[in-house]
Amino acid sequence: MDPAHDESDKSSDVSPGVCPKEEDSDHADECRVVEESQADERRLSLGDEVWGAKMFLQSIRSRLNKKKVFESLEMRANYPDRDFQKLPDGWNIALLGPTGAGKSSLVYTLWRAINGIDADDEEAVLKVESLQVGWSATEEPGEATSKSKGKPKAKHGTRALSSVIVQEACSECSQIRVQDTKGQQFFDDKEASYADALVGGVLKDGSTVEEQNLRYWITIGSLGFFESSAIDSAPHVILLVFDASLKSLNKVLNVDFSDAEWENKVPQLACYHRVLDKARERDLDVFVCLTHIDVYERQRGVVEGGEETRVGEAVQEELDDLMEKLSKSLSHGDRNLPMSHIFVVENYRSGKNSSDARIDLAATELLDALVESADDYIGFHCPKKSSCVIC
Repeated sequence: MDPAHDESDKSSDVSPGVCPKEEDSDHADECRVVEESQADERRLSLGDEVWGAKMFLQSIRSRLNKKKVFESLEMRANYPDRDFQKLPDGWNIALLGPTGAGKSSLVYTLWRAINGIDADDEEAVLKVESLQVGWSATEEPGEATSKSKGKPKAKHGTRALSSVIVQEACSECSQIRVQDTKGQQFFDDKEASYADALVGGVLKDGSTVEEQNLRYWITIGSLGFFESSAIDSAPHVILLVFDASLKSLNKVLNVDFSDAEWENKVPQLACYHRVLDKARERDLDVFVCLTHIDVYERQRGVVEGGEETRVGEAVQEELDDLMEKLSKSLSHGDRNLPMSHIFVVENYRSGKNSSDARIDLAATELLDALVESADDYIGFHCPKKSSCVIC
């Protein structure tokens, strides 16, 4: 409401929140104070509604829920020689990262965030079990330790290339598929070669790298590979996942490139440099996701349950420094991984599985960026129209 009083209104009726006539001096000052207070409350309420995590989340979720593969006519006009009848049925996002970085939990978080699934939903319980994240959707804090004594541990972690549909295709939207993989542990040539095959789009769903003696992985030959890459099954964007709370990440952040032996001393960075090089060969964008931000915050004395509205907000300066160093390390040489391609998330996990708008917002913002990049890739690499003319 305009704070300026409309003196031309001669009505004697006084609506709630509207000051009486100016000549009623006994009540005018008091009324203005009440009116200003009410206006402040409305602005605060409106601000929470429009700019809060829930409304940002709703906006991004709605956009993804109504997006189809390379549907923009304006963008299609840039590629007149492409056959858009041969577009894939969705976007493929390939995940790579060290063992224990939280890739499978991230897939679960992305799925819940984009679909608005609550932890108590039966679908969520089944999804946790299928992803083998190492915890139960119904566990309470501390329950895993107290009740798991003497019981065999569940299988934990992805063993083979596994595609998970985080958004089902429908009449209004295309599917979003995340290709999860077993994490790198030794960063040797066997693991790097398997990562090359994934980025190159020549792995079948379910293909795995068998452990020969707990120290080496051997591929299963042509049984695990396609003969060539196809746009409907190959990755359209790559996501590297790192645990921000691990001290081992410091080696990647502070590597001395002047040391001729740096690749042997920091093999994980050498491995992901190779991934970046392979991605560049295929015109694939690479993004980075930093997980376990809640643990990272606790390590820096942040008390959980504060007033932050975004994941990582309480340690933003430290995260900015971390992301800048990570960007420089991964961009060494002629590579390029800008800070704008680095996102922070907080995964749903054991003891922290209740719906949280902050967690969902961070996850959907990451997913939105990945889908946009994947869409650009599909438009550029869509098969060309056939030049064959049947008379």
